[in-house]
Amino acid sequence: MIIRLKIVGCLDIVVEDQDYMEVLRGFIDILTSCPGEARVFIHELTRGEKELVDNKLLFSSRLEDILNHMLQQRDQP
Repeated sequence: MIIRLKIVGCLDIVVEDQDYMEVLRGFIDILTSCPGEARVFIHELTRGEKELVDNKLLFSSRLEDILNHMLQQRDQP
């Protein structure tokens, strides 16, 4: 699957065959410098004839909520 991970005003990347939470963990230094109220959008993309096409919105949230979720997962045994 090809996904676009966009954090408004902070980060906009496209990755293929990767879990978006793993991608977020890889950019943790950048994420912690972004405003917590920034919106996060994760879209599924498909290959068009000449470009990638937005297929559907998979997920939308505030960055602060995602960071809190990541911290909770890290703290679980």
